[in-house]
Amino acid sequence: MPKVYIEKFSGYQDERIIPFIRDCINSVPFDFRNKKVLLKPNMLMGKDPVHSITTHPVIIEAAARILREKGAKVLIGDSPGMPLPPALVARQLGLTDMIRKTGMEFVDFTRDPIRITRKENKLVKTFILARIVRDVDFILNLSKLKTHVQAVYTGAIKNLFGFIPGILKSQFHLKFPDTGHFGQMIADLALIIKPGLSIMDGIIAMEGQGPSNGRPKQLGLLIASQDMVALDSVACYCIGQDPFQVPIIAKSFESGLGEIDLSRIEVIGQKDPDKLRDRSFLLIPGRSHMHFRITEKLHPLLKQYFIARPVIKRKKCVKCHVCVKVCPVKAMSASRNEVPVYDYVKCIRCYCCHEMCPEQAIFKKDNLMTRIMFGKSVGP
Repeated sequence: MPKVYIEKFSGYQDERIIPFIRDCINSVPFDFRNKKVLLKPNMLMGKDPVHSITTHPVIIEAAARILREKGAKVLIGDSPGMPLPPALVARQLGLTDMIRKTGMEFVDFTRDPIRITRKENKLVKTFILARIVRDVDFILNLSKLKTHVQAVYTGAIKNLFGFIPGILKSQFHLKFPDTGHFGQMIADLALIIKPGLSIMDGIIAMEGQGPSNGRPKQLGLLIASQDMVALDSVACYCIGQDPFQVPIIAKSFESGLGEIDLSRIEVIGQKDPDKLRDRSFLLIPGRSHMHFRITEKLHPLLKQYFIARPVIKRKKCVKCHVCVKVCPVKAMSASRNEVPVYDYVKCIRCYCCHEMCPEQAIFKKDNLMTRIMFGKSVGP
């Protein structure tokens, strides 16, 4: 049975955070002395940690110092979806001084990527990935617990999407617009990367229209495991989300990446997960496998009536046009100093625009037909 470590914390100043992370790292049967260890946090965009979009610096620094104590050479990196240099995003997040003080080395995932093939994968057998994947001895996956308007939920497994350099990510949204196939793509990616340990920052999580436009939510949890599927499944349980209705988790389980059934997972720390469960957490409606199959077959024009669409809040838009740049199908257009305009026939509902908007000016709006028939969104 896979082990999942979970504890409740009062906040990022809780003195028990460092011992918890140390215990999780000590549980891994790996000699870190003189080894290259990569920390892969969530660095989606350069927003202050108070917004709860990215992995909190306290978690990153604690992991780095513990690994340095063990004699490891520690590296850190990510490749945000923003059309900005990763080093600039790290500076915007306030990580630059901490990286220097802890003796870490920053790695730019967008430089000199490599092609990696795994013939056993179900859907995507070859990925272009950050070269560092093959240059380190151990990967410590430091994710953030958030809801996600396209993927339903994002955590340990989804965090590995950052190994795909820069805006190459948008091409996967173009190729796999339905969440079932997108989930299988992420599962195939995870089977290549396979981090040695994953630690999730859920002390202040994000609910609602995540991964960047949701609301910070005090959850108070740190969760860790060598099994990413088990970790994400326990995290989903704690927020009231069925992991079987999260395409990435379900497809990863089907691909043999880990365990999804809570009865087959050993929870260490807080023995009764029911005491950690937050039933008020605002979720994105999950979808069954039957719904995956139905929506995958819908004609693109029919989807206009059933799948929620992204909408711009004109008063919040600063006309930076980041949304236009990241749209994989060029379904947005804008003249200089104008609010972008959608072509909803072209729009594939990947919500890259929503995810990467630095001003939280884009939200997901249910279509009239969806509200009439179901009373809520059945879209991603």
